[in-house]
Amino acid sequence: RLSVTLQVHGNTRLLNETFDKWIELGTGKFQIEVFNSAWLIREIIASQGDFEVLEPLGLRQEVKRQIQAISSQYR
Repeated sequence: RLSVTLQVHGNTRLLNETFDKWIELGTGKFQIEVFNSAWLIREIIASQGDFEVLEPLGLRQEVKRQIQAISSQYR
């Protein structure tokens, strides 16, 4: 299992629809646990900015890398 801290920007309903369990940390921050980081990255990208990975840093960097790779295809 992977413990992840997310910042939710705006759409908290999407949090409830995407994750069955979470812990609210305050000020729009939530802790979740997932089994599959690839699935989580797809969900983060699909959220169109509603979810931001804060921790772990390695996962945050991988989300950024994948977003940049997708963006470069449409230049």
